[in-house]
Amino acid sequence: MKKHLARYFFVLTLLLVHGLSIAQTSTTTNTAAPKPAETDNTSQQSITLTKIADQALTTQRLIEKLKPIVAQPLEFEELNDKLLQFKQQLSSLQTQTTSIINDRKSSIDQIRATQSQWKFFKDQLTKHQQKVRERSSELESAIAELTSDEANWKQTQSQIKSTPDLNYDGASLKTSTTAISSLRKQLSITLQEAITLEQEWQELIDLCDDSQASLKNDESYLQSNLLKNIQQPIWALQISDFSTDKSATQSLDLQNKLLSHYGTRYLKRLQIIVILLIGFVFFLHQLRIYNLKTYQNHTGIRLKLPLLERPFSAFIAVTIFWALVLLPSPPPILKGLLLLSLIIPITRLGIPSLPNSEKPLAWLVTVFFVLTELSALTTTIPALQRLWGLFCAAAGLLGCIYVLARTSKIEGKKSSFWKALRLSLWLALFTALIAMLGNIFGAIVLSQFLITGIAYATFTGLSLVVFAGILNDMAVAAIYMPTSEISHLISSNRSLLIRYFKKLITIIFSIFWVYFTLSQFALWDSIIALCTALLSKSFSAGSISVSVGDFLSVAVTIWLSFKISQLLRFILIEDIAPRTNMVRGVPEAIGTLSHYFIVLVGFFIAVSLTGIDVSKLAIMAGALGVGIGIGLQDVVNNFTSGLILLFEQNIKQADTIQCGSINGQVMHIGLRCSIIRTFDGAEVIVPNGKLASEQVINWTRSSQERRITIPISTTQSADANKVIETLLQVAKNNRDIIDTPPAIALLLGFGAGTMNFELRAWVNSSESIGEINSKLCAAIAKAFADAGILIPFPQQDIYIKQIPTTSQSL
Repeated sequence: MKKHLARYFFVLTLLLVHGLSIAQTSTTTNTAAPKPAETDNTSQQSITLTKIADQALTTQRLIEKLKPIVAQPLEFEELNDKLLQFKQQLSSLQTQTTSIINDRKSSIDQIRATQSQWKFFKDQLTKHQQKVRERSSELESAIAELTSDEANWKQTQSQIKSTPDLNYDGASLKTSTTAISSLRKQLSITLQEAITLEQEWQELIDLCDDSQASLKNDESYLQSNLLKNIQQPIWALQISDFSTDKSATQSLDLQNKLLSHYGTRYLKRLQIIVILLIGFVFFLHQLRIYNLKTYQNHTGIRLKLPLLERPFSAFIAVTIFWALVLLPSPPPILKGLLLLSLIIPITRLGIPSLPNSEKPLAWLVTVFFVLTELSALTTTIPALQRLWGLFCAAAGLLGCIYVLARTSKIEGKKSSFWKALRLSLWLALFTALIAMLGNIFGAIVLSQFLITGIAYATFTGLSLVVFAGILNDMAVAAIYMPTSEISHLISSNRSLLIRYFKKLITIIFSIFWVYFTLSQFALWDSIIALCTALLSKSFSAGSISVSVGDFLSVAVTIWLSFKISQLLRFILIEDIAPRTNMVRGVPEAIGTLSHYFIVLVGFFIAVSLTGIDVSKLAIMAGALGVGIGIGLQDVVNNFTSGLILLFEQNIKQADTIQCGSINGQVMHIGLRCSIIRTFDGAEVIVPNGKLASEQVINWTRSSQERRITIPISTTQSADANKVIETLLQVAKNNRDIIDTPPAIALLLGFGAGTMNFELRAWVNSSESIGEINSKLCAAIAKAFADAGILIPFPQQDIYIKQIPTTSQSL
């Protein structure tokens, strides 16, 4: 019985424990999991008629805001009309492009002109397509707002269903959802129209890209087959060849239409050009007033600049310059008119400023370019255009012969400039000869290619000379204007800044001319590909691989670090230091430390550009450091001493010091050595360790004041007080002697028949101490002579004991 009771007790205990565990688990689940459900129920039960009314009002305001978007704006409707116009224009241009591609007789200039037309149309199409995309984005945003509001109403509807006690008829819900659905449908239709229109614009853009690619391929084909594209010789021309080419006429009409569209498209840039020109005219006006005023008042020099002597020509040149810079890919007609307008400033500004020996060449370039540009008038008659090209080639050939004959008689023709000039003339002569022979024997494409290349390359170079002259004149005028006095850097370095500005303009324009010339003769891409292949050529040594481009990047980076350091040091010393009143020597010390810091940073950047991990060089640098410390102790000592000199500032640049037998002025303090210029003009290189460890006399460390000591003796019969007064008066009359501390004259003692005096005076300039000492000595001599004070001089008495007889002397 007891066993049965124990068994029952054990079973009951297990059931009780199991029940408690289940109850605890269910309690935990009920306290953790149902929270979202309770929250959801709470939110569903929290809906009220006021909230429904507010939501309906919000929806009504949203619909009123978005309703005007449904109707397409007037600008959007105009885009449809413009699309039809562009389709017609591109259809004509496509026909012309197909004719050019199929006709292998077309010139490279025609292909390039057609490419510029396609590029212009693509820019316009992209601009209009962007407007359509903005319209599509606006409609998509409106539809997204309606969809979000509709989702809110669906949530509200579910809340209403879960709140049976709410007395709501659902009228505002149905009205709002119906209005949202209707408006979204209208917006979707409008969006579909915008997307369709955007696709149509994209099709035209794709057409432009395909046409440009086809023209590019055709240009490459013609360039690679210049000698193979042979037509009939010139003596085989017939009367029918002088008839008008319809395709050329259509192309000319299309270019005229393109010119009007071009002006409309870049109206804002034209306005910017006008504003810049107004600023240029104002600058010229102020410059003329200032130049005339300073010359009449004798307060400055008169600037004799071509910019001021011929302002109208300068205005034309600046106008054309800004037009060519700000107007991208101008049509051939506009570009030709701009370049022909440059003849005025070239003949008025450029050619008169050239030496007489170079003027014939400039006139040859100008005339040859005009003849080449006039060939545009013959494009509608192919045979006439060919004859005109032959005439241009012959004129260029004869002109080169004439200029070569003139330059052969010029003195100084053995200089490098004249050698390069004569080489260029010979190249132009042979090019003109090849163009003339190619025209005669049927290589028309080659002839036109060479003639156009020579004309544009030479005329561009001459135009850049004119632009460079105008920019140089503007720089000179700006540097000499009164406003330049604000900057000490400009006012004290005018000639230096003008020289560097001329170099900078020359370098920039030379690079541009080389790029333009190579592009004109279709050599730029080939040279870039060749240079890329050369720079990518690598050299391997173990696990390290370095290319030629890496070496070049290292050299350029280090060179740039040196130049940047020099520029910052120049600005610090010439402009910042005078404004901040730094202590003498501090700007030079800061400049030296900045120089080495920038160069060090440039070195590490250059090493990182090669792909070498700088951290891997740490072990090598540590090992080398031990060897350097042992083998180059003096160098390390001088280096450390240089840092000490720069930081302690006991010896500064421009100090007058005496170190051992060296006496002079400190010109430069480097990290290893310093340069001292003696008063004899010699420059002594002194290691910094000697200046830091040995005794150095610094005459100008705290001030520039130096004492002059002049010893002088008089006879013992002189009045000592009168001598002292005379010496003090001489010191007082000298303007170089400062009043504080005052000059003193002392009687030091007596000598063999003399009284010894000494004049001690202070000056404020250690550089001219020798000259002041000389003036004082001369003034003392004159004052003593006027006062009757005698300065003794050594005398010797000779006593003759016996006069020899005549016989003995014989």
